Amino acid sequence: MPAERQEELRQRLEAARARLDLTDEQVEQVRPILQSGFEAMLEVFEEHGIDIQDRSGSARRLRFRQLRRLQRDLQAVRERTIEDLDGVLSDAQLEVYKQIQEENRQEMRERFRQR
Repeated sequence: MPAERQEELRQRLEAARARLDLTDEQVEQVRPILQSGFEAMLEVFEEHGIDIQDRSGSARRLRFRQLRRLQRDLQAVRERTIEDLDGVLSDAQLEVYKQIQEENRQEMRERFRQR
């Protein structure tokens, strides 16, 4: 994984650690789950021809069906990640994680709208 993506993952983990109030043991269990989910999302974007690091707006526009397929694939990754975290996080922590995911999804939506 390129250094900038590793840094982004590290920042996401630190943000999750603070907002979820993770114990040290939970951090060690959550780290590989989040890394796997992060990498899976990047793969989905690549499969659909999207470079999320490209801020120039040069990404191609997706047609409606392509966009729906992208959303479906990303949702599947989110659901797998939540399933994996379910055994590690408390119910309250899992709800906060879902909020974080929704915020990230909204942020990504805004990034695509600005292109």
